[in-house]
Amino acid sequence: MLVVDISLVNLRRDGSRLVPRVPGAPAFVLAVLPPQHVMEQAFPAETPAPSARVKAFTAGPTTLSFSVPADLNGLDLSLEALLDWKRLMPLTDLSGLPGGAAGPTGFQDVPGSVLEFPTRLLITYDGPVDWLSRPQPHRADGRTALWHALLHSTRDGDVQLRAFAAVRDRGPHLGSGSLSDVNREDIVTLTSRAELVPPGGPPIEVPSESLHSEQFIVTPLGASAHLHGAWEAPPEGDKDRYPAAGRPYPDLEMYDHITGLGRDQYVRVVTRGRLCTRHRASHVEEYRRVFVADPQGGIVAYLRREDRIIVKEPEVE
Repeated sequence: MLVVDISLVNLRRDGSRLVPRVPGAPAFVLAVLPPQHVMEQAFPAETPAPSARVKAFTAGPTTLSFSVPADLNGLDLSLEALLDWKRLMPLTDLSGLPGGAAGPTGFQDVPGSVLEFPTRLLITYDGPVDWLSRPQPHRADGRTALWHALLHSTRDGDVQLRAFAAVRDRGPHLGSGSLSDVNREDIVTLTSRAELVPPGGPPIEVPSESLHSEQFIVTPLGASAHLHGAWEAPPEGDKDRYPAAGRPYPDLEMYDHITGLGRDQYVRVVTRGRLCTRHRASHVEEYRRVFVADPQGGIVAYLRREDRIIVKEPEVE
């Protein structure tokens, strides 16, 4: 009920213990989990349920990095000790800093946590967190529960996350998934806190705000998560300055994402725009997993997309 790869940095075996290879230097435990999200083809509401297999692609692996506190003086060489993450310190990703490179190893070779969720979006913590899990298998009524770990904010309340990169060079593309390439780039712009400076001008004041997670549980089969984000509109006067700084002008207004074991249950993407009459409006895309009877027997579960326009400016002079 568990799939995980454990890597050790500056730890060596000493009998039944793992002790620092270089005393006094930082030691780390890296837990690499299977993909936590499945990007799935969606179908417009007016079309019938799919009668054949739909296209779907998994995310890349997720890496959770932990620092071993110096006062522990090493760890027991056991799976229970390596999964007792309450005793370890979660590390954020540092690859968004100048000079860093996206990946499981962050700035200056310090391991960082990289969660790919949803598919092709790399996120990490935007505040102090810890992971709550059972180091030992949980059994009840003759059954063993699927291993899982809950991301928890040490400040209580929602966990805050930020996206620091979007994966651009991994194909193929669905073309009709719940989150487009443009949406992912907007989330990075609005949550990464990266400074955008166009040539010869002052920095852009980006309306930055973290993603909020009411729930984020990692499992070997994918994440059960609920993310929410909402952002103020950037000044339209900066529309030409974003491309000059290497980022697209963000039109994303709101984003909600609910998954169960890595599969989308509900996604809402709201973007700003204007009607052909120049009235300000919002485009709402909603994706829901629906269950319908299969004519050949059984049940078909698929993602259905609904679109609507909300006029925000009824009158224009």
